[in-house]
Amino acid sequence: MLSELALVCRLARRDLRGGAAGLAVLVGCLALGVAAVAGVGALTASVRAGLAADARTLLGGDIAIRRAYEPLPPEALAWTESHAAAAGDSVEMRAMAAAGETRALAELKAVDAAWPLFGAVDLAPPQPVAAALADGGAIADRALLDRLGIAVGDAVSVGGARFEVRAAIVREPDRAASAFALGPRLAIALDALPATGLLRPGALVRHVRKLKLPPDVSARDFAAEFRAAFPGADWRTRTPGQAQSGARRVVERLGRYLTLIGLAALLVGGVGVAEAARAHVTSRLTTLATLKCLGATPATVFRVAALQVMALALAGVAAGAAIGALAPWALEAWLAGRFGIGARAAIYPAPLAFAALYGVLTAALFALLPLARAGQVRAGGLFRHAVAPPEGAPPRRFRAAAAALAAAAGAMAFAAAGDAAAAGWFVGGAAAAAAVLALAGRAAARAAR
Repeated sequence: MLSELALVCRLARRDLRGGAAGLAVLVGCLALGVAAVAGVGALTASVRAGLAADARTLLGGDIAIRRAYEPLPPEALAWTESHAAAAGDSVEMRAMAAAGETRALAELKAVDAAWPLFGAVDLAPPQPVAAALADGGAIADRALLDRLGIAVGDAVSVGGARFEVRAAIVREPDRAASAFALGPRLAIALDALPATGLLRPGALVRHVRKLKLPPDVSARDFAAEFRAAFPGADWRTRTPGQAQSGARRVVERLGRYLTLIGLAALLVGGVGVAEAARAHVTSRLTTLATLKCLGATPATVFRVAALQVMALALAGVAAGAAIGALAPWALEAWLAGRFGIGARAAIYPAPLAFAALYGVLTAALFALLPLARAGQVRAGGLFRHAVAPPEGAPPRRFRAAAAALAAAAGAMAFAAAGDAAAAGWFVGGAAAAAAVLALAGRAAARAAR
């Protein structure tokens, strides 16, 4: 057995010296598909790690208390101040920002001097937040400045008040804990909000109080005690664990669907793998027939061709996994600036292993049937100068193996999706697409005859 394997490896290596340009498509297809799957998986894992490590920073406090339309009553404010180490208040709402005749929807946030309780707001040019918001100042996302066609130092109007934009927001630590955003951020001082005239009865306003607790007080116990002190209150309390779980659900759900998209791209690349394997076998017909003339069995001929294809397939899979592993580093700064999520860039073996395994499975699935024809090459054609690709269906054992590989690919899709309905649609769609392509290929072949 070992001597047979050594012979196959030696023959495959020698034959590849003659060139493997036709298999470059195979390597490229697998590299791109595996990179997409690995990148999504690694990025999702890095965001999960960041959420776990920065839960308090993402929430903006140990406890966040939100109330719609009206601020907390004085007795609730006094209770929180007597039990917390520090407190910060803010008001959030959507408003139209204007610069001349240009208007844009913005997520307005009015904050006090304590903001942020955890983390830091990165501004460009760098400066303390309190200084940027003092005496009619404002800070804004770069996207809002671009939409309004203004720059730092220009004026922006909100309601009946004008503010000077003194800095652009590079990173806002508690942005991920805010409600669903419809526009870029614009922040002003809390005591400047009344001048805008936006605090009117019925206005959709969210009053938020965030607390920093003493070291010996847990957020869960504080929230339970606060709710017990004010039963039936119409405000909502959130702990870092709750904020993390909500954001984590969104990230994981998005990651699962993006993974399915990556798997679909990898399956589409499998078509290129099949064509590359078929072209490789066709280009090696004379070599394969010669091997049979020299006494090689059909199994040996198949193994030689399969080893050549799978060796380059593994190279493509490895390249794709290496590219995908870099995704956390490539998008770390963007995630922090856009969503305030500090992803933890690192090597995450589990998603990389999943992507690599699915890439190998895809390569084997799509290359198996074209490679099965290698063992069916007729040696006699060599002496008639008419070595041609074998016709007819591949042997039954190869078709059974291909069905088993397809079932394994479907099972991995179900495992990646975590949603039976979504995975069912994915697997069903892939099967239907394969059937349509197979029927179209047969129809085209018959028409060509």
